[in-house]
Amino acid sequence: MANFFLILIGFFIIISNIVGFISCKKKKSLYAAAFTILILAALFGAIGGTLGGTLALLIIRDAFAIF
Repeated sequence: MANFFLILIGFFIIISNIVGFISCKKKKSLYAAAFTILILAALFGAIGGTLGGTLALLIIRDAFAIF
């Protein structure tokens, strides 16, 4: 299961860097690219946290595991 999350982290890092690179080329601003990557880090962190929490609930099979 740890391998799945490592692959997911790598995938999110690659995608955010590609989007940041496109943003840098389009807006000609390194600060805009850095801000784009920062926003994507928060978005992907929320997705990963939700996915991890859901997976934990399915594995533990306890209704109170979310707390």
